[in-house]
Amino acid sequence: MIVLLYRIFNGIYYLGAKLASGWNQKAALWVEGRKETWEKIAGADIRGCVWFHVSSLGEFEQARPLIEKIKQHHPNQKIAVSFFSPSGYEIRKNFPLVDLVFYLPIDTKANAERMIKLLQPKKVIWVKYDFWYFMLREIHENNIPNILICGNFRKDQLFFKWYGRFYRNMLTYFTRIFVQNAVSVELLNGIGIPAHIAFDTRFDRVEAGRVQFKKNEFIDEFIGNHMMIVFGSTWTEDDVIISKAIDHLDKQFPNLKYIVAPHDIHSARIEETLDIYKNALKYSTKDQFLEQRILIIDNIGMLSSLYAQASIAYVGGGFGKSVHNVLEPAVYGIPVIFGPNYFKSMEAIELVELKGCFTIQTAEALTEKISNLLTSPEALSKSSIINRKYIEERLGGTEIILQYVESI
Repeated sequence: MIVLLYRIFNGIYYLGAKLASGWNQKAALWVEGRKETWEKIAGADIRGCVWFHVSSLGEFEQARPLIEKIKQHHPNQKIAVSFFSPSGYEIRKNFPLVDLVFYLPIDTKANAERMIKLLQPKKVIWVKYDFWYFMLREIHENNIPNILICGNFRKDQLFFKWYGRFYRNMLTYFTRIFVQNAVSVELLNGIGIPAHIAFDTRFDRVEAGRVQFKKNEFIDEFIGNHMMIVFGSTWTEDDVIISKAIDHLDKQFPNLKYIVAPHDIHSARIEETLDIYKNALKYSTKDQFLEQRILIIDNIGMLSSLYAQASIAYVGGGFGKSVHNVLEPAVYGIPVIFGPNYFKSMEAIELVELKGCFTIQTAEALTEKISNLLTSPEALSKSSIINRKYIEERLGGTEIILQYVESI
């Protein structure tokens, strides 16, 4: 009965996406992209691949350190990556270390059988979540090693409810489950599922970025001898609060510089950002912005390196569904601030408790927190040390996972 309901739900979801595709760009990409899936797989010589499945961009970044290590150790190994979401697929569809990138088809028994027949993967690596019953069952029934990495479980999830047997069964289809923390191990063991700790591979990813960091000459010239704050992955709700805080901070810190990197860089969003931050200029106008104090980043790929040159970071998303990646700035040993919705991010929760990160709800609170940090070298240093230590203590997850993947 539950399988029938699952099939009905997937069918309704697909029909809903098709209907929404008429006016919603993301839904249109989701639907249209799946029309090419079978042709892309059939046209690729991908049999015997290692197949990664990720939901979106964040999960791809968790897979990335492992993909890089596999290619480093086995240059000829074919790698396929499937995405559920367009926001991840569109950005990483041409990733150079991956031989095939495609949208995961709707989860049906027929699609799962066809997928395994075409891919013939020798190993499958599922990243964090996005569990699909027929796909996982087909992998299991074909005796293909299937590893879950970067799992992060919470007691409010369906797996741990009395009525969650269907979802618990999906977990039994994994050959091994690697999770990010002891809480996840305890929860899974409580329902009879063995699990192993290997910290989030993003720790290794951000640390590699820190080691490889190179200064941007234009940003370096923009900052000059001043202190600078980066507001990264911001949404409109973040920007409204930040702009008010900057107005207040100007009176106390007239030489402070600011860089804002919106989460969405489409032209309309950039124009909106420029309207919110008066007297700001876009990064693309490099020859004009050096004398400005507020710089708007209108490209993708710069943000993580910008954090390296900041004194304080603010990460957006905390006034929406959830804060974005706080590890990117924390790796550089700087205090991190964000909005109130951060409870889906384990590292954000832990760093707030440790007082390396801080959460705010108003422009006044943001102003006060930045002012306190900038006027107290001791407070600034204390938070910086906490964040750096937190990262250092959680490195090495990629190697733990890699050793197991290569042993099977």
